[in-house]
Amino acid sequence: APRTRTPAPQSRLSGEERRKTLVGAFAVADARGIRGRTVLLVDDVMTSGNTFAHCAKALLDGGAFRVWCASVARRLKD
Repeated sequence: APRTRTPAPQSRLSGEERRKTLVGAFAVADARGIRGRTVLLVDDVMTSGNTFAHCAKALLDGGAFRVWCASVARRLKD
């Protein structure tokens, strides 16, 4: 899902701050390519999962049947 705006860098924000900055950050501009389809989202690093959650919601709201998420790395809590 394309970004409707670019949120602040997420790496130094708390989980709650990340959730707030991502609200409304993604939307589907043209659903013809995803309507009724399964979509795979890929990101380099997953920290809290908020980016995946908000992007997946935008894709589902835009007509995707199912959304799978995959990341190359996961940040572990300190």
